[in-house]
Amino acid sequence: MADDLILSDKFAPAALPDVCAPRLRVVDAIERAVRTRRFVYLGAPAGSGKTVSALLWLKQAKRPCVWIGLDRYDDVPSVFYKQLALGLYSVQPGNDGLRAVIEEPGFSLSPVEHLVRLLAEMTPLECRYVLVLDDVHLVENREIRKSLPAVLKRLPRAFSVLLLSRGVLPAEWAALGADGGPALLDAADLRFTADEIRGYFQALGRDLAPDEAGALFEATEG
Repeated sequence: MADDLILSDKFAPAALPDVCAPRLRVVDAIERAVRTRRFVYLGAPAGSGKTVSALLWLKQAKRPCVWIGLDRYDDVPSVFYKQLALGLYSVQPGNDGLRAVIEEPGFSLSPVEHLVRLLAEMTPLECRYVLVLDDVHLVENREIRKSLPAVLKRLPRAFSVLLLSRGVLPAEWAALGADGGPALLDAADLRFTADEIRGYFQALGRDLAPDEAGALFEATEG
């Protein structure tokens, strides 16, 4: 039951584009959020740059990551929590206690309880990790939304959690964490400045005049 046999493509984040603006301002914003809060919620419309920004931050932070790309078929407690269990097991693939919980026939009947048991079986981690749940807006199941905060709070403190979503923070997650709720980043935080637009076009081999970059910023709202 090695990692390469249990993990599907859903656990592989998209590759960064060949030409990518460095987005240092956004990367710094994520870094500050992670330093002050254990949970970070990036909520912005499609195309805002959530995934790319998270990947750029992970590249700079050099922290190992459990990345789970969600889809509408994951909006069932048994499926959602099995995905989360497999992702966590990939961190400690030699942990027989984790494997035993995952392989129990009753996992699908009580997935939340099994996930809590699995977390109790984790041994101390030697470095800091990041758990990324991408497209978390697709999680609409009430049982998942209500139970997820209690589950995530049981993650080892070595984990920071990034929740990437096209929607606003669900009310059930407003108190996530013991420090006043998750840090919130939205479309305004992810917008390009006029200087960043110029830098991006320069990377593409085209120079923009300051007024052109300003006009593009106004037209696209960053």
